[in-house]
Amino acid sequence: SIPDTNVTVDLFFYDVPGASTFHQRGLQSKHYNDASIVVCVFDISSRKSFQSCAKWIQSVRSAQADFPTNEVEVILVANKVDLREDKADGDVSLAEVEDSEGECFANDNGFRYFETSVLDGYNLDT
Repeated sequence: SIPDTNVTVDLFFYDVPGASTFHQRGLQSKHYNDASIVVCVFDISSRKSFQSCAKWIQSVRSAQADFPTNEVEVILVANKVDLREDKADGDVSLAEVEDSEGECFANDNGFRYFETSVLDGYNLDT
């Protein structure tokens, strides 16, 4: 329940990185049909992780094609942004995805975009 309201929310998290079995068995449509929001988190040190977000988002939208009144909101989250920082000791940035790429992809597709770092707590509320 959401405090001070009469609203109850069902919240499900699926952590399925590279889960080809999830796709092969058609399990995604079972879980996607009623989704209102999809949060796709990618690791900025992995271009493959970033590219996979587009596939996952398309998969959700395809599964919802039969439900045009239930348009899903997409939130794209770049994680490990601490790896992009200039290192004081001269280390090279480990980022494979620049912030402008994530922002551009999100803007071009009408997604919300956030950057976070779990390591240093950047942009996270506890």
